[in-house]
Amino acid sequence: MEQRELGSRLDPQRMTEEVVPVIEERAIVQREVVETGKVHIRKKVTEEKATVNLPIINESYEVTHVPVPKQVLDAPPAAVRYEGDKMIIPVIREITVVQKKYEVIEELHIVRQVTETPLVQEITLLKESIEVERIPGNR
Repeated sequence: MEQRELGSRLDPQRMTEEVVPVIEERAIVQREVVETGKVHIRKKVTEEKATVNLPIINESYEVTHVPVPKQVLDAPPAAVRYEGDKMIIPVIREITVVQKKYEVIEELHIVRQVTETPLVQEITLLKESIEVERIPGNR
């Protein structure tokens, strides 16, 4: 009986074969230049003369050095002042005023004291002596 049941399960008439396709897609992208037309460009330049009224304005200045009486101020004057159409610019120089005063805040009193302390110390002194021996030559 086992053979029959096994045989009926594997019955070649009942078995069917299926084929499953495997698909792979690939994209190939290409560029193609297609001429759709042409363009010709021409440039033409023309000259035209015109009259233009341009007034030219020149300005000039008269500079006068005017000496002033000696004035010493605590603060600088205004940089510029006007008297009508005249602009006045003061020329200044800085003067340094140094004032010194002295105040005594303390005194130092110094007294010299001399003391003598005997010191006995043994030291080594080097002494060199030279002995010269002359050997008479044969005459």
